[in-house]
Amino acid sequence: MMMKSDEGKALALVLGLTAVVSILLLAFALPGVHSKPNDIPLAVVAPAAATEQITHALEERQPGGFEVTAVGDEAQARRQILNREVEGALVVQRDSTRVLVTTAGSPAVATLIEAIGQQMGTQMHSPVTVVDVRGFGTGDPKGVGLAAGALPLALGGWIGGVALMMMIRRPRNLVLATLGFAVLAGLAINLLMRYVLGTFDTAFWYLVLSGILGIAATAFGVIGLRRLLGGAGLGIAAILLVVLGNPLSGLSSSPDLLPSPWGAIGQLLPPGATGTLLRNVGFFNGHNIIHPIVVLTVWLVAGLGLYAIALWRQTDVSEDDELIDEVIGIDGAAHGDTAGADEADAANDSAPHGRHEIGHVVEMSVHSSAGHSFSGHSRWRGAAPTRERTVKAAHAITAHPPTTSGTVRCSPSIATAQQTLMTGCTSWI
Repeated sequence: MMMKSDEGKALALVLGLTAVVSILLLAFALPGVHSKPNDIPLAVVAPAAATEQITHALEERQPGGFEVTAVGDEAQARRQILNREVEGALVVQRDSTRVLVTTAGSPAVATLIEAIGQQMGTQMHSPVTVVDVRGFGTGDPKGVGLAAGALPLALGGWIGGVALMMMIRRPRNLVLATLGFAVLAGLAINLLMRYVLGTFDTAFWYLVLSGILGIAATAFGVIGLRRLLGGAGLGIAAILLVVLGNPLSGLSSSPDLLPSPWGAIGQLLPPGATGTLLRNVGFFNGHNIIHPIVVLTVWLVAGLGLYAIALWRQTDVSEDDELIDEVIGIDGAAHGDTAGADEADAANDSAPHGRHEIGHVVEMSVHSSAGHSFSGHSRWRGAAPTRERTVKAAHAITAHPPTTSGTVRCSPSIATAQQTLMTGCTSWI
């Protein structure tokens, strides 16, 4: 029988791990496979009739792919590119075409706009000149460091949050340690990108602050979800930050090339928001950074808020009306099936005739009608043992939530209290 049980668990584990690998492959590959332009902002400098023709041609070639804006001259188009208002521009003249791109904004989008300009020049039989208005630094001309940054940002914040929670228990110390981790990690990331990878060469301290905000938002988001929801919260954080956050960040291509609405969703998650913030601070003088700052601030505040709620709930359970200070010598054994639990008949909510006094050692034996039994003893810290307090004591001693229903009988003698299940006292004896 045990052999079959082990084989079943092994099979379930193998199938589960296979599903995880498959989901990860799809999450990382599908955005790239189905990438196409989605409302990429593009400026056009041309006579009104030519602008209309270009807009119509782009719509026929790629429906919904570009959002064309007519501008007065090339200087205005350059300003809009540097202000992150548009991704590129087509400057159409009678005898030539100039294509303005920014590889620092997105190499993939720059290549796409350049191809459109070349095709127009071929159709018009005019020479085409491509101008990179803002490119990457000479140390990292393809921006590999920034493109590869999504996964370290997501995993680093997730692993950091989990590791800090495992090692540090006191809330104040955990918050301070997480802030310290964010500061050092933000500094380390930018030192590597500047002096090792050569990705950035300006605005160092502003980039450090951006990295600190991104790491702090990620780590505190993980800590808040984990503390409030337990293992489920940790899984949710992994899905949001790694499974979705990394491939939807758009760092390796562009959010405008991801299938709608996934590009926009990716910018609401820490990896995408942090990448956009670093890009716009490092290459575009901080233009268009309000959105990523707001997103990361919301994650940071929400993570701290979830953590505070979890602490408040824990404190509410462990106030001085709770019975348990220390649980000593807990001995637990579980057997039987929980399916046949009795229905609770909680009729008496009043305090017992007897009483426990603060400082007395309370020995408790909890027996479940479902077949679970636990025993232990602790020092009484609260007031008279009402039904609610006694149930809390049983819960704390067993560390086993009252997930089954049944009847409870409580003994209010000074030395002992005996119960049959942790759902409430039906009578006091």
